[in-house]
Amino acid sequence: MWRTPEGLVEIGFSRSRVVMMNECHDGLKRNSYAREIGRRILPTAHQLGVRHLAMEALTVPFAAESNHTRQVPEYRNDSYLAQPEMRAFIQTAIDLGWMLIPYEADMSQVPPELAVKGNLSDEVTNWREEVQARNIVLALQALPPDTKLLVWCGNSHHMKEIHHDEQFMVKRDEKWVLVPKSTDAPDWIPMGYQFRQMSGIDPFTIH
Repeated sequence: MWRTPEGLVEIGFSRSRVVMMNECHDGLKRNSYAREIGRRILPTAHQLGVRHLAMEALTVPFAAESNHTRQVPEYRNDSYLAQPEMRAFIQTAIDLGWMLIPYEADMSQVPPELAVKGNLSDEVTNWREEVQARNIVLALQALPPDTKLLVWCGNSHHMKEIHHDEQFMVKRDEKWVLVPKSTDAPDWIPMGYQFRQMSGIDPFTIH
């Protein structure tokens, strides 16, 4: 049976207090329709008792100002936070009375032994996923135990299983190509998997 996005959200929150949805993006390229769907499901989530939105793209100052002023602040043009459909999505949540929760990892805090590998390395990627998961867990721990949370992430960070690919995609000359994975490269451990391990909560994920 086909389900509407609203119907999936309703099912999700009937099964878990945490629902994670994703969007597709590549740098500043993005699928605007996914964000429009995100905006569309907010009233349904609100009716189900959701009052908190955790977002990968948010910075701590941006979220703090939004929560205080109840308006989406201006932001530099080279960011998701300046894109109109993202701003409309966030403003709709604010207008519903929701609080924004930033959970992005501070990439300036990458451990030195990993930083030398570069921010796109598998090791740094897994560190980022771990920090994101921990930030969401800490945010939930600061809220009442029955609080429902909608998490909006990019691409497949909400996957709940370790990714054991023998090949992976890399960007070369502005094109994505599939290349063999080296035998010593670590598996990808997504935020969704790490969140479940840390929190004991099995989130309902919508792709």
